[in-house]
Amino acid sequence: MLPQDIYDIAKQKYLKSLNTTKPPQDEELCRNMTVVMLQNSKITDVPDLSIFQTAQKVYLQNNLISSVAVQQHNTVEDLDLSHNQLSTIPQIGGNNTLTFNLSHNLLNNCSLSNYLPNLCLLNISNQPGDVFADDFGLNLATNAPRLEILICDQINCADLSFVKECKSLRQLSCKQNMIDQIEDVVQYLPQTVVSLNLAGNNVVKKRGFLEMVCSVCRGMLVLNDKKLSAQQVEFAILKASRM
Repeated sequence: MLPQDIYDIAKQKYLKSLNTTKPPQDEELCRNMTVVMLQNSKITDVPDLSIFQTAQKVYLQNNLISSVAVQQHNTVEDLDLSHNQLSTIPQIGGNNTLTFNLSHNLLNNCSLSNYLPNLCLLNISNQPGDVFADDFGLNLATNAPRLEILICDQINCADLSFVKECKSLRQLSCKQNMIDQIEDVVQYLPQTVVSLNLAGNNVVKKRGFLEMVCSVCRGMLVLNDKKLSAQQVEFAILKASRM
């Protein structure tokens, strides 16, 4: 599919959403489109989308995308490239990007190489292979310094080493993985985390799991979808000190 064909699909979908009898001229449309809707469009490659100068949301989910042109968009806040065929994390987004959904792709041995200084939420769940390159954790901390929410369910990981340097992380979901030992959690878990979900990992069945997690993250509010009271956390910390 040619770039112009992709641009035309986005324009047609946006015009349809406006529900107007007086559609704007093409140049004005490209200048004022705030939402780029390209989901469910059988796209295999994403061209440079900077033609849409004020786009805030870019929806590219449920396609056949295996490559994305390197590009920067400082107006884009939300990016959705879920349910595609990407093997690497594309260099897309910019200074104002807040959410990035890459779930249900084919990510393998990859890293976050573009700088997204205000990224708050990253979803890389449901990948069939070995997702992380050796430098993934370091690059994640460097290129997404304000990351607060990370969702990485079902990615075949055996520890939490990839979040060790994420100093702003508050919510981590890492369900249905292969984490077995408490040490593979607590030695990497940032103290800032207040919500942790490791359901479906063997580690949650280990004696002392709750106590050791709370001893590291003393502000824990939710563990495996269960709310914790301040008294429960305090008691868990006390028990951990005696273990």
